[in-house]
Amino acid sequence: MSKEEYAPTVLRLGLGILFLITGIGKFMNPSGVSGMLTGIGFPFPMFWAWILIIFETLGGLALVLGYKVKWAVIPLIIIIIVAIATVTRNNTIQLGKDIAILGGLIAIFLRGKGGKFSLKN
Repeated sequence: MSKEEYAPTVLRLGLGILFLITGIGKFMNPSGVSGMLTGIGFPFPMFWAWILIIFETLGGLALVLGYKVKWAVIPLIIIIIVAIATVTRNNTIQLGKDIAILGGLIAIFLRGKGGKFSLKN
């Protein structure tokens, strides 16, 4: 077994933990998320806050577990694209991080499998 076979697993786990932690953090303060969405002009901010919280948390969990990873990353890709277009576009450091995250998510989608130690690809 070569070390290259573990690369998708490391990418999946890293991004999964990132989204799981941020999703849980948002779950602890949904009004803060709603306020941020209000500030950037989202209609029905509390609705979208809960959509964001649910998809970040469940998407992150799916990546950590390696369950249906190709489909789990689609909402996460959308979240990052919206973040780039609205929140981070004027913050060079965060923009670079979000672009790197987007690249990782797209790589997982294109591979279509979670790598080693996945529950179900």
